[in-house]
Amino acid sequence: MTVLVEGHLNYLTGTDLVMVLGGLISAGKLAIAVDLSRAALADSSGLRCLLRASRHVRARGGELVVIDDGTAPAPGRTRLRDLAPALPVLPALPGQPA
Repeated sequence: MTVLVEGHLNYLTGTDLVMVLGGLISAGKLAIAVDLSRAALADSSGLRCLLRASRHVRARGGELVVIDDGTAPAPGRTRLRDLAPALPVLPALPGQPA
């Protein structure tokens, strides 16, 4: 199951993503890819949401991976890969940079 994130992934939108991912996990979807290739911004709040969902799905024997096509964000924008210390916890799909 792939979830496409568009626009901003931050403190305003992160709870929506948590609800979507939580619903998928509760429905038994344990292989989830979060596609951030169209996200203009991903801040630490968004990262926290992804980490929480990742822990939730791993506790059930599944995996959450991140897809990011590596395109440069607009000036002044942060992408998830810029929050590098946490990225080893969120694996990228093979061949897809995080």
